[in-house]
Amino acid sequence: MSAVFVAEDDPDDLFLLKKAMGKLAQAHTLEVFRNGRDLLAALKSEPAPALVILDLNLPIVDGREALRAMQSHKVLREIPVLIFTTSTLDSDRQQTLGLGAKYFLTKPASIQGYLDSLTPVIEDILSPCRGHIS
Repeated sequence: MSAVFVAEDDPDDLFLLKKAMGKLAQAHTLEVFRNGRDLLAALKSEPAPALVILDLNLPIVDGREALRAMQSHKVLREIPVLIFTTSTLDSDRQQTLGLGAKYFLTKPASIQGYLDSLTPVIEDILSPCRGHIS
């Protein structure tokens, strides 16, 4: 079973994300990291995940810094990254897509919003591997 790594420090956002991913990516385990430093350590020591969902506003090492570090590593740069943030700034979108993120989504306020926004990404990246999140 492959994993989806999530770097998210807000408990409310994490709750909604887990609910949505439980419906959309059931074949994948969800591994949660509360800061970018722990995410990067896991990426370097564990098997590569199928997807990284990365918040921009993380403590210790923020999402932009984590994305830059991933892109500077020849193996890690191959992992698809979804920036999932509260930011609505086009400059954040352009910067992170320019740094190598595959997707940029602004976090919605409801579980239905999470499902609606995440479905196309999950279908694009994870659809061959559907099942159940542990």
